[in-house]
Amino acid sequence: MSDNGGWISRDDILMYLHDTYDYAAEPEFVLHDLVDNWKFIIVDDEILRLTKEGDKAAKKGVVNYASKEKFMERTVNMKTFLSIISSLLAIIGALISWIIELIS
Repeated sequence: MSDNGGWISRDDILMYLHDTYDYAAEPEFVLHDLVDNWKFIIVDDEILRLTKEGDKAAKKGVVNYASKEKFMERTVNMKTFLSIISSLLAIIGALISWIIELIS
């Protein structure tokens, strides 16, 4: 990987993992574990090794993305809740007006 500037093809790394672990682990599993732990990223079926700074940036990026997703989910839930409350208030208002009209 160092000869290619941190890049390696998917086939080459799978072959390397297969030789390194000598059938002790499934190479695809090991590769996905490395990708899941932000040590490698896959771009156009090529594997890129992250530096320590890249690893930190990836983790911060994931945390930032997750917090934005959580915010959007809360916003959608709040909009749904507010629309339900608004509908209930409209129904209650209509019932109160109907009762007042019956009384007078």
